[in-house]
Amino acid sequence: MSPTDLQTILADLVGRVAGLRGAILVDHEGIPIAQASQGSGQDLEAAGAGAGLLLRETLAAAERLGQGAVSEVLLEAERATIVMIPLKNACCLCLLLGPEAVLGRGLFEGRRAAFALEQSL
Repeated sequence: MSPTDLQTILADLVGRVAGLRGAILVDHEGIPIAQASQGSGQDLEAAGAGAGLLLRETLAAAERLGQGAVSEVLLEAERATIVMIPLKNACCLCLLLGPEAVLGRGLFEGRRAAFALEQSL
């Protein structure tokens, strides 16, 4: 699948979730593959790189503790919630949700998009 097709999946995701500021697909090093955002002013590449690092550390900690596979990581901050969903080939889907977003809806649609992305990778 081309990066344009991946971008279309992310753009559809952003359009379906009110309050979703952006979505980015990053590789195992945090390098962006595709992204979509609501409006301007969102530094998705920085968020994706930081989320990629946090996810790698979380996966390593879960492995050291013998907790099994990590299906998603949720980081709640004062002004945003970041959701990281690991995909095959060490890619990661990162969502940046504003405080007005409905988290459950964001997670549901993020999981749907993750499935579509995995089918395309």
